[in-house]
Amino acid sequence: MGRHNRKKNAFRNRAGKQTGVASPTSKSATTRVDNVKLNPNNPIPIGSKDSFLTTWDGVDYLPFLNEDDNFANILLEAKLLSTTNKLCVNSKSKYCLGQGWYFNDLRENKEKYKDFSMWAASVNRSQHSLNDILGKAFNTKNTWGNGYVEIVRGSVGKKKFMKVYVRNTLDCRLSMPDEYDTVNSVLISKYFREKGFWKGDVNEVSEVPIYSNNALDDSWWEDEKGNQHTIIHLKDDEEGVDYYGMPTNIASLPYQLLEYNAARYNLDNFENNLVLGGVIAIKGNVTEAEANKLGKKIVYQHSGNGKRGRYVVLSNEQGLEGVDIQNFEKQIEGSYIELDEHTENKIVSANDWDPYLAGIHRNTGLSSGGVQYLKSIFDIKNETVIKPAQKNMIEKLLTPLINIYDDWFGTSWSDHEIALSTVLPASFIGEIDINKIITVDEGRKIAGKPEIGPKKGGDRFIDDGSSKNNKKGGDDVQTQ
Repeated sequence: MGRHNRKKNAFRNRAGKQTGVASPTSKSATTRVDNVKLNPNNPIPIGSKDSFLTTWDGVDYLPFLNEDDNFANILLEAKLLSTTNKLCVNSKSKYCLGQGWYFNDLRENKEKYKDFSMWAASVNRSQHSLNDILGKAFNTKNTWGNGYVEIVRGSVGKKKFMKVYVRNTLDCRLSMPDEYDTVNSVLISKYFREKGFWKGDVNEVSEVPIYSNNALDDSWWEDEKGNQHTIIHLKDDEEGVDYYGMPTNIASLPYQLLEYNAARYNLDNFENNLVLGGVIAIKGNVTEAEANKLGKKIVYQHSGNGKRGRYVVLSNEQGLEGVDIQNFEKQIEGSYIELDEHTENKIVSANDWDPYLAGIHRNTGLSSGGVQYLKSIFDIKNETVIKPAQKNMIEKLLTPLINIYDDWFGTSWSDHEIALSTVLPASFIGEIDINKIITVDEGRKIAGKPEIGPKKGGDRFIDDGSSKNNKKGGDDVQTQ
């Protein structure tokens, strides 16, 4: 039996020993914590190098940073609740994908790789295309710093197939490293969404080996149907963090949660009762019935959206000898605006991104610099963020994927250079000197005049940089 197989009610640990699975009522079961919260004393729960969980009678695996094993949930929740971080992650992923993959040396003749394109149009049972897979891989990597792409190959009769899936990071954990401190497989189970504690049969867990291009490594696991599985672990390495990757925006994690909490606080101020502007205390006697009636009136006056800053009128037994007015301190709106802008800037900076590329509009920059300003921003991020991310995805995912495809189907697509296109954030046509990119005859045709032909210079650019062709329309244009 292979080291990646699972028997019913048994799990093979690193020592090769098979042990029974504890039932959900076993004393070894650990109580699960339902709340996903950021610990202010340890917001990024980095554990020791040899930290691992032992769950259900000795099954070992590497948790995602901490023993509670809920950090993946925290990162996802922070992204979903932070408008700024979600915009940065999604927009950066889209720019990295661009217009998708292509074979660079066959770009002018796509018919030559029509067969591969047909497979790439639908690479799994969910009808995802290869570009869909790449988009999901970029997004999951930017969200968690890790991505898990599973490849399944097999055959139905004499017809071979190969499927590609991006696994949810919430469902994936790394196995314990071997004696060479190398992690060789990934455990996949929806029970990991329960903060790392299993409550069912260990049969519900799949262990898939991590792909290696070394033929001596055991990179494939064969299931009961005869299909072979391997997985590619994508990660953004961070110094000081072993085995797992970390997202680029990790430094802004407290700010991501702060952005949500600030919005939640303001929403509570609108929804909650008794947001008072002050108290007017009238000296006089009231009965209990009168006090209850007054209390109901106060709640009615101060409950509901928009009912803020109203005064409460109270009375006491001293009689109507005077009125005491106590004003409450008002909140300063400007401080919330400044906090919001500060938080937004921290999140954008931590993502190594720019607010304009994320779709966050501001009143400065573009209004003064125009499209050229946006172009300069894009040029910087294209060279420092987008291209390096594309290169990494080509090396870590696309190239191994094509090698596996060639090995399985007997093709040679790996002989060609695969690349990812770039998409521009805006049309920069207004910044281009049109006379340097169209010929004299093309210009005359646009102007509604007859072409002069190649012999008279009609095939030259209107402005090709030489002094001879700097005349409008080229040589002999005015003679027609």
